[in-house]
Amino acid sequence: MSPVRIERLLLSVALVLLTVAPTAFAIRAWPSHTQDRMTWSADGTIEATCHETETIGGIQGNAWTDTRAHQRVGQTFRCPGPWLEIIQFGIDKSAPGYFGFHYRDKTVRMIVSVRRDGPDGEIVAEKAFGVEDGSFEMPLHVGVPSTPDARWYAEIRPEQLNFAGDRNNVNISTYSTYADGAMLSNGRPATGELAHLADADVAMRITRRWQMSAKRSGRYVFWSAGPYERVHRKPVDTVGLMLADDPAQPVRLRCARHEKESVQFVVTPAPGASIEKAVLAIDPFVGPGGARLADEHVRIEWLRYNLHYFRGKSDDRLYPDPLAPTNVAVRPREQPDMPMNTGFWVSVYAPRGATPGRYRSTARVRINDDVELSRPIELTVFDFDLPVATHTRTGLFHFGFFTEDESLSQRAIRMLAEFRIGIDSPWFTSPLQIIRDELAFSEKAYEIVLGERMQRGLVANGKLLNELGLPVNCVTPWADTYRMTKGEDAGRAGVIRFWKTYYPILEKHGWVDQVYARTPDEFSADKLEAAREVVKLFRDIAPGVRIMVTDIDAGTDVSRYRRLIGMADIWSQSGKSTGGLDAFFQERIREGEQVWPYIHEHLLLHVEPLSPRMFFWGLEALGYHGATLWAVGPSGKFSYPWFGIVSHEQWRAGDGNLWFPGPSHEQFSTEGLWRSARLYRLLDGLEDREYFWLMNDLAAKARAADALPPALARRIDAVNAEPMKMVWGFMGFSHDQARIERIRGEIAEIIVALRRSL
Repeated sequence: MSPVRIERLLLSVALVLLTVAPTAFAIRAWPSHTQDRMTWSADGTIEATCHETETIGGIQGNAWTDTRAHQRVGQTFRCPGPWLEIIQFGIDKSAPGYFGFHYRDKTVRMIVSVRRDGPDGEIVAEKAFGVEDGSFEMPLHVGVPSTPDARWYAEIRPEQLNFAGDRNNVNISTYSTYADGAMLSNGRPATGELAHLADADVAMRITRRWQMSAKRSGRYVFWSAGPYERVHRKPVDTVGLMLADDPAQPVRLRCARHEKESVQFVVTPAPGASIEKAVLAIDPFVGPGGARLADEHVRIEWLRYNLHYFRGKSDDRLYPDPLAPTNVAVRPREQPDMPMNTGFWVSVYAPRGATPGRYRSTARVRINDDVELSRPIELTVFDFDLPVATHTRTGLFHFGFFTEDESLSQRAIRMLAEFRIGIDSPWFTSPLQIIRDELAFSEKAYEIVLGERMQRGLVANGKLLNELGLPVNCVTPWADTYRMTKGEDAGRAGVIRFWKTYYPILEKHGWVDQVYARTPDEFSADKLEAAREVVKLFRDIAPGVRIMVTDIDAGTDVSRYRRLIGMADIWSQSGKSTGGLDAFFQERIREGEQVWPYIHEHLLLHVEPLSPRMFFWGLEALGYHGATLWAVGPSGKFSYPWFGIVSHEQWRAGDGNLWFPGPSHEQFSTEGLWRSARLYRLLDGLEDREYFWLMNDLAAKARAADALPPALARRIDAVNAEPMKMVWGFMGFSHDQARIERIRGEIAEIIVALRRSL
């Protein structure tokens, strides 16, 4: 083997921005109709044209306007520039899940225009679109300079009014999801009969453009990116990230004890170079007085790629998300000639009891057993521990696989607890699956579900969950509740048998106030009285167990939710509905009830990477209590190619599924499961809430002890107001990561000061 050559990163890099890239957009999407461009000269000079796309509405869209009632539907917005490149109203057929405009009358062309300053301003771009010319996506190229203060107005309207055919529809969110603009109807704010749309936003996309230039030496560039950036395979798709990273600076991380912090390391080949193999190593973290973090607290994973699916259809784009549990990356045989980035995800955990202060390490990557590059890392450990107990509830429906191996069940619980997620059913297998799906409500099914082994499993797993800081979660005779709503006496008998077996166990171990039970999922109005009977029976024979009502089909119609008062202790609706129901939910919270919105929409692969984290800022802003997930494990049948998962037959990837089957995966094994980047992002949000919880808990103790200085109290009030400024409409959020880190750092300083005052 040839000796290893050391090619050090150029530390005195002259990073020259031809146009400075301004603050990032609020919710970023894949630029659908643009392609970044890059030239990489032999002397190391790299020049790039970069794009970034913001989605307004997007996953928040919950209604359609009618172009007969709203002949002109528009949205005011801002674009930080320096160039406003494209606006788009139409459905992006290459990115399923985005619904902007829907043609119902295909004989009428639609006019899309952009104006300066507002609906009466100068038109800077305009185009007529019709389905016959294949322009259903409606990308309008604008190409004009913009500044962060500039105000723009985009509008879509039919070419003719009162057309004979059916109406055309524009997707909107009926509540505010965007801080820098609002929907206008016929050029004016919605008032009068349209007052319910006063805070609405139109589903659309805005793409900005800027240029960058810099020098990088050597055949490979070793760079870092934060955990909320998408490191795509092609270097041209990440050139903006690569040039924004300053190789003269160490990679800086900050965390409390009992907290994880993540970063991505990437190797990009220069033209003519290729990466056949890359091995990443992290030197020991050495801190004050020679304190060290154990090797087991640093995890390296190889970043892989996965197709996003929506209702069985893929957008044919590979999203970076699966994380292979290895520090060795090899070139896929399927792509022998394509220049490709090689990415690694690194997570660092500061254990309880770690010495506070600054730790130093070095990331080293060896490329093709020939070249070694390095990058210094600094980790600051705050002088406090995050709580072991997780104070945000996670209402998980199912883990994704079940097993009769009790030890495997406990490994699964520990694996989820590492990310502060509580497994839903505290058994090693699913009562619903046994009673309904496998044994069809036979007596044998009840003997298994109510038998000694299942009882023992509940006790063992419940104790483990509590040990790991998590509640017991969902204990419910779900299968028989469905039979009850059909009027079957056997269903009622099954519910009674279940609670007579398990309620005494919950009482004995003090778990009644930890668990919740579910009504039948998503029941319709005609099933309301039947569901009410289920709840009444629960309350009679399992008093104190909270009742969760999940996602009834009522949209934002508050009158229909009021019919459920007295049934629901925990309200669990989709995020799209939650944004329009906050006044009602705040009323229910004052009555001692809880709100756990669904997190599904924030976990899809094509959704902006910051979304899983900011979901929890939405919970903090509104005082909500938990998150309901459908599943965190792989469901259905998957095939395994080199880049992750290419297809599956039952569930779309990202529908709460945060684990992937690796190449050695078998259905009933946790050993072959791969984590996802979304799982770490979700954990960040849960940990952020622990920062707020710990600060406010210590503040309450300081007030009680008359030990809270007024200046510190004012800082606490100010930081508690920040989540409401970062999140709007529950599902809209700021993408200002620097501000998130400033808030987090401010809370850390306050916590340290509070601990000293006590």
